[in-house]
Formats: sequence, C-alpha cells, structure tokens
Amino acid sequence: MKDYQALLDRYNNFPEHRQAAEQYLEKYWLDKKELTQEWLEIKNRIFNKDFHSLPDRHINENYNVIILKGGIVFFKEEFEIYQTCMKIVGDKYFIVLEDYDENKSANTSGHPYRLKFPVNITWEEMISHGDPYLLSSEVFLIPTRNYFVFGDSGMWGKYEGIDYRVPLSIIGVDENYYGLFYDKFRVPNEDVEALKKWTASCGMKLTGYD
Repeated sequence: MKDYQALLDRYNNFPEHRQAAEQYLEKYWLDKKELTQEWLEIKNRIFNKDFHSLPDRHINENYNVIILKGGIVFFKEEFEIYQTCMKIVGDKYFIVLEDYDENKSANTSGHPYRLKFPVNITWEEMISHGDPYLLSSEVFLIPTRNYFVFGDSGMWGKYEGIDYRVPLSIIGVDENYYGLFYDKFRVPNEDVEALKKWTASCGMKLTGYD
C-alpha cells in the first residue's frame, strides 16, 4: 500500500476527483523511505533538527538568514523567482514537507503532506490548475499548516510558518548564494517596521534593517 493512502481515502465518496488526486500523488508524492534515505540529511544540514517552534533557532548557524512576512507556501510570482534561484544553485528537485512529526502521533487535521517536484514544473501543474477539489489546493492555496521547503542542492531552504499568530517566511541560504537570494527577496521598506513587530512578537529579532 502506498503511504499516501490516507490522503487518497478522503476521496472515496468523490470518484471523479479521486482519480485526479491519485494521478497527482503518483507523480509528486515523496515516499517516506526516500525522505529518510535521501532528504533528511539535506534538511538537517539547513535546519536545526532540534527546532520545535518559534522562537527556537530555526536555521543552522552556517547559513545566512532572511526573514519576510509569510502567509502561504508560494505565490505564483514568488515561485517563479525561487525557480530562477534553484536553477542557478543547481537544484534538480525541491520538496514541500509539512512540519509534523509522524512518528509521535496522528495529525488531527489530516495526513501530513510530503511532496517532491522537479525544478522545471510549471505553476499551473504544481497547483493542479487551481482545482479547489484537489489536495494541492490545501497545500498551496489555503494558508494553513507549516512547511519546510528546500532543494536537493542543500544551498537554501525556507520555513513557511503559516500557522502562527503572525506568519513568517524564514529563509536560510549558503553564504555563497546569499547575495542572489537577498537581492531577490529583500524586505520592502514599507514592511520593515511591521516585520520588526512581527518577529519581536515571536521572540525573534529582525537584524540588518536598523
């Protein structure tokens, strides 16, 4: 049995959507075995493996950090900027991994998401053309849950803290590519004061904007 079966079973009463959901999962689901064998080492290289919740240190010290207002995994224009960066750093794939420890207890809001995409995927394909009945909409179009997002190069990663009182997007970047990401994800001047308040309310401090 595929380990996405619990997600697929949600469509048992909607056969017209179940087939489309299964096709999507067949293409983009990240199997737990592959996650463990190939991706967790990369994740732990970027993110503090002891991170529990903000304000715990999230990005490991050898990565530079950019903090932005959050709220959703990707907007279309933002995703296309990330695509450009991923191609430059040499990523072939990236994953969207829900921040949830599956080994401890069941997720009361549903099965946690693990998705793997090729870097050259189109926005329309990734969100299943915006079909509100497909599970991709819950990940990309509905602002709930929290996610780790990172590529196979290990040169960058972001934590999308959506399900917080003030949602934050925390990006960690290898120092060799910090300039690339900083230029493309610079905090707008009009957001600086609000972002200082948001980070302070999470017990964090926004630096570099004094």
